[in-house]
Amino acid sequence: MTPLKATPHTQHDHTQHTHAQHTHAPAHHPPAPHTQPTQAAIALPTSVKLYRMSTPDHECPWGLKAVNLLNEKGIAFEDIRLTTPEAIAAFKAQHDVATTPQIFFGDQRIGGYTDLAAYLEVQAEAADYSYTPVVALFSTAGLVALSTSLGLSGFMGISLSMLASLKLMDLDAFAESFAKYDLVTRRIKPYGKFYPFIELAVGLGFLSGIAPLATGIGSLVVGASGAVSVFKAVYIDKMALNCACIGGNSKAPLGIVSFAENAIMALMGATLIFSTATAREVESKVNLQPELAPVAQLQEEATSNQPDHRTHTGGPSTAHPRPATSSSPSPHPGDHGEHMNGGHDGHTQPAPRSSKAIHKLS
Repeated sequence: MTPLKATPHTQHDHTQHTHAQHTHAPAHHPPAPHTQPTQAAIALPTSVKLYRMSTPDHECPWGLKAVNLLNEKGIAFEDIRLTTPEAIAAFKAQHDVATTPQIFFGDQRIGGYTDLAAYLEVQAEAADYSYTPVVALFSTAGLVALSTSLGLSGFMGISLSMLASLKLMDLDAFAESFAKYDLVTRRIKPYGKFYPFIELAVGLGFLSGIAPLATGIGSLVVGASGAVSVFKAVYIDKMALNCACIGGNSKAPLGIVSFAENAIMALMGATLIFSTATAREVESKVNLQPELAPVAQLQEEATSNQPDHRTHTGGPSTAHPRPATSSSPSPHPGDHGEHMNGGHDGHTQPAPRSSKAIHKLS
């Protein structure tokens, strides 16, 4: 009977062991792809916070990339949106950072999107920017200006006209993108849709030379306001935006190229204003000359009508002519009385002393 009892016990134990191995096999051999996230989730703190810019006018693209990366890794986080400029400024001052987004694992600040990608050992996405449209446009404008000998003002006029045409292709998209950083459009919404027409008018003014003063003032005001807006958005607010200069759907980054474009526009406007004012001043001086011409002509005529004492019928003389009686001797040397009585004309003329001296010597 002992073997009969051992056999079922042994069989029972074998069956139970086999069943145990079968049921616990998945726990001891987890799939390889899930091993790393489970370890990462255990290593991460319970509190993960993402601070990102999300205003009505601008949704930070790097903040969205951070959201996608955390979701892909299955990491639970608190999405804290900074919806006003005041909230963004206060957050930057509190944590002594210059940009958003910022990710915190507990009390540890990881950094921005690229820092998060490096921490999780994944490849960060590159910025989707391209300067190709900008280079193509300004190169074409430069070649056209060079081939037509229009000079720098012609280059500026062609460039502005081409830029305006690109904006007008999708006016709503441009106005939406432009409002994200332009200070005037943020205060006056319709300005975003009027801007391409103003830019086109300024460009045509540079090309035609019509109304140079108005063209210069428009170029100076538009260029200066644009340069200030770009500088504030890029270098003060640290915003990562696409430039609306070549249309609302462009991938050109807002940065030094955009700032230089607006600064050159303002400089050209100031130069045109100065040259126009100088030309008008010179023209006003020239217009005064015809009014003085009749006076000068009368003076010249009066001078020409005066007798010239240096000219005589017998030729030029260096001394005043003397009376005929003083220079010619009397036809009758002995007849002094007739000579004193005036000769043949019956007029009595006093004889000069030099004549008396000659008669006495004779």
